[in-house]
Amino acid sequence: MRTGEKKKIHFLCTNEWFFESHFFPLNEAALSAGDFETTLITKPRSNSEGINQLDINVLPLSFERSRFKFRKALKVVRPLTQIFRRERPDLIHFIALRPIVLGGLANMFTTRSASVYHLTGTGCLSIIKTRKSQWLFRLCLKSH
Repeated sequence: MRTGEKKKIHFLCTNEWFFESHFFPLNEAALSAGDFETTLITKPRSNSEGINQLDINVLPLSFERSRFKFRKALKVVRPLTQIFRRERPDLIHFIALRPIVLGGLANMFTTRSASVYHLTGTGCLSIIKTRKSQWLFRLCLKSH
């Protein structure tokens, strides 16, 4: 980071309404500190009035919220990798299990930005007991 630039915090969350209802204070605190620029990477909804009031940049990314299918889920890693390389965030805050797993992989393959993992529920990987899903979960949590 060059001197004089604001540090970049990226929040990765499956839905903007979830971020807006549960994580608004984090964004507000970062902005009030004055040294941070915040960005939300999420699946935007059609009516984004609430998120527009948060003074946060929004980058659209389509997350599947249906059953976890390994190959389908990996399709999110590539666009995330491109976003992380382009944006070069100083800190990435992964919110919920799917963003932790998929975003952790993308971060591992790119910038290796500082990370915060905010596990909000046990999610599908705690239910699925295949070796592949358990390995993927452990790998992503160790990626930082």
